[in-house]
Amino acid sequence: MCVGSTWATTMTSKQVLLHVESLCAGYGDSVILDDIGFSLAAGSSLALMGRNGVGKSTLLRTLLGHARQRSGVIQFNARDISAATPYARIWQGLGWVPQERLMFPSLTVAEHLAIADRKGAWTCERVYGLFPRLRERQRNLGGQLSGGEQQMLAIARALMTNPTLLLLDEPLEGLAPIVVKEVGECIRRLVEDEGQAIILVEQRVKFALRLTEAALVLDRGRVAYSGSSNDLLNDVQLLDDLIGLRSGSNPQRKRSGYADASETRREPDDMTTGGQS
Repeated sequence: MCVGSTWATTMTSKQVLLHVESLCAGYGDSVILDDIGFSLAAGSSLALMGRNGVGKSTLLRTLLGHARQRSGVIQFNARDISAATPYARIWQGLGWVPQERLMFPSLTVAEHLAIADRKGAWTCERVYGLFPRLRERQRNLGGQLSGGEQQMLAIARALMTNPTLLLLDEPLEGLAPIVVKEVGECIRRLVEDEGQAIILVEQRVKFALRLTEAALVLDRGRVAYSGSSNDLLNDVQLLDDLIGLRSGSNPQRKRSGYADASETRREPDDMTTGGQS
């Protein structure tokens, strides 16, 4: 395992928000994650990376209590939440932006925000300030929104729970280029201006590494790299070895069962590539 000393030194000067130790998890009898360990400081940002199917989404689901934790410890805000229910983890400060967005087609934008409302700094007005388009569409049903608007709503809904740590699972996937830029800028503002702690799974490797302080790369369900995002971004050979950034490979996605749907694609330096909204 490659470990970045710069990030490890920074961690010691901040309060630990999330600590994962010797984590083994999966679904049913299947083991997807083996001996995972890392820590995240309060207000920090982590890029969770790796090739397709290595367990990135499974790790997020395990933190949320949606996958079977077979062994190990998950500590959040100095509390062991390994046995906590998913809704209890949300109430303790974990926020989730799922890859599938999970909109309610019969609820309006305003109603999506209302059902997630938990007292704190994030209010409807503040969320509408971050996503002005949602204010314009607040009376529209979830099923009437474009893909980009649904993604904005998924992030806004998670913010309404006033999370201490926000988990984002491929928030830019399948969006049109102009929407990728808009949503990406909102995520940047959350991290850099608001100090929101995040764990980000994202195909756009350079965007993710430039946005975050630390990176965790998985390979076959185990940690292959844990260290500084900047160090990894600047080590082209290591990045290619770990993720295949220069290979241009784009295997066909498999969405059967609980398989991790994340993958890495070749990308330009900016964020102007994407799919359909």
